[in-house]
Amino acid sequence: HAPIFDIGLGRKATSKAMLDTGSPEYLAIAAPDLEGARRGRGVGRTLAGHGSAGTSLGGAAAIGPQLLAELTGFSIDGLDLGRVVAMRRDDPPSLLGASLLEHFVVTLDPRSRSAYFESYRPGPFERSGFGLQLSYSDPVSVSLVWEDSPAARAGLKVGEAIKAINGEPVSASCAGIRAALTALGGGQIDLEWDGGQASLARRSPLGR
Repeated sequence: HAPIFDIGLGRKATSKAMLDTGSPEYLAIAAPDLEGARRGRGVGRTLAGHGSAGTSLGGAAAIGPQLLAELTGFSIDGLDLGRVVAMRRDDPPSLLGASLLEHFVVTLDPRSRSAYFESYRPGPFERSGFGLQLSYSDPVSVSLVWEDSPAARAGLKVGEAIKAINGEPVSASCAGIRAALTALGGGQIDLEWDGGQASLARRSPLGR
């Protein structure tokens, strides 16, 4: 069974979250927990987007409105992380995701169904990027765009087929996906699609 943790979301706002390294986020916060954090005055800035939240074994999530939220005082079982940027998900539970592993060594104890977090790198706990996500079906296309992001300002929209990344043709092959993921991890990316091309610089979506 996946470990379940008590989480703090703001003034007198608490809930539980499941450790799920299949989620790429620091925290995928369930909509009821986000409302609780708002009531507890634990939410700062937010950012809207449109598209699919991602793909799992069950297939791609439906296209619709998305939201990033700045949690100003987040904690995990008393471990204070402070400011964390979370992505909203519709249904409980909230998920502690793989991005936490960039900052903590997490040791699992199956007998007690617990986990222990040992910090090796400080925050910020926020995923920077170019303001978009890609779907790696054929053709590779834009699956999500955040408002006021480099991708949005370049005119990219959900469903746009990407023709080239950094001058190289894009494909949905294993090698093509690896190349795309490597490029998306850089500080700058050149994209070409039907109808345009742009050079995008990485930034934090809710960066100060």
